[in-house]
Amino acid sequence: MSTFMEIKVVCAVCGKASVQTELGSYSVFGEPDLDFRPAEMLRSTMKVWVQECPHCGYVAADIRKKPRLKETVLRQLYAETKGSDTLPELALTFEKYALYLERRKDLAGSIRNYLCAAWVCDDEEDIENAARLRVRCLALVDQLLPKCYTKRKRRKVLLLKADLLRRVGNIDVLRQISADDRSFDYASREIMCYQKELAERHDYDAHSQAEIDLEENDDFFEKKKSTRQDCSVRIRECIRQALSTNAAVRGEALSELDELRPRKFNAPYYEISKIISNHSGSAVYYGDPLGVDQLAPLINVEFIELLESFVVAQDTCREKVTEENILAMSLLHELYKSPYLPDEYREQAQAQQHRTYLMHVDHGDEDDHGDRYLTLIQPHT
Repeated sequence: MSTFMEIKVVCAVCGKASVQTELGSYSVFGEPDLDFRPAEMLRSTMKVWVQECPHCGYVAADIRKKPRLKETVLRQLYAETKGSDTLPELALTFEKYALYLERRKDLAGSIRNYLCAAWVCDDEEDIENAARLRVRCLALVDQLLPKCYTKRKRRKVLLLKADLLRRVGNIDVLRQISADDRSFDYASREIMCYQKELAERHDYDAHSQAEIDLEENDDFFEKKKSTRQDCSVRIRECIRQALSTNAAVRGEALSELDELRPRKFNAPYYEISKIISNHSGSAVYYGDPLGVDQLAPLINVEFIELLESFVVAQDTCREKVTEENILAMSLLHELYKSPYLPDEYREQAQAQQHRTYLMHVDHGDEDDHGDRYLTLIQPHT
């Protein structure tokens, strides 16, 4: 259980007395969340983790201690929170303390308090402010990472970054964090892989470390190695293979994608498979367009970035242009012209039009089929 005690303190800023509540003792039952939020009963004591003077608004772990900033600077910092009127009261208190610590270059302390503010928003189901606070945490985490000189500190900050990225829905950056980072031990690698699995399922909720089935060491000196698959690495490979003109490779990639994430996320790639099959695995022929009416409504950012990654440079020699390059460029050309293109991609489609030109790629015997390939769209460099 948790015990509290009330104490009378004098604020170091305004000199006025107030009654503050301190945490006496507490119990913890269970594993922390993936962002290190403690389990119950400690997590329910957040209201006493910081003190706030009811007279002047000074916030600190102990308001009896003088701030290491001038009072005028402190007021300016607190004024920055006036745009946060929609924040829950306790979240606002944590944000004020985070701003103070950030000004003092205490990155770890400011991250912790921004995160506490986000936890309060989670409890109040304030999704918008929780996301804003986590984005602020991410900016500070990126500043802190280069200063992590020990493996233990680096892996903790990396694991926190992974959870922050997942909670704000930034899957692309999360995929770039290697689960084989040199600082990771068995447990941290398992956690990182689990974070990626959640992200690929578009699960942005809070999760506990207790959900991960970590094996205990058989003896004190044993070092366990993680064999859990980094699904984001394999997903990237499968996504590119889903554009293969080889039916067997494409089919295997689609099947594996369905095992790694919900099938609905793979819908654009199944539609591509139909298109490739209709063209017998070849590029587009004159007078025989791809027909992307069914594909256009299914596209997403991931899919567009995949196609763009296959676009060849202006000075690329013929030998380096593959069937996949041709297919991707042709798909982009038709997608950007399609009346079925979702509205959010209209501006991107218009931006492509002024930087495109025609390119012809010869394949084999000109009399046989080389002249049947559609002239392609390619961006200027």
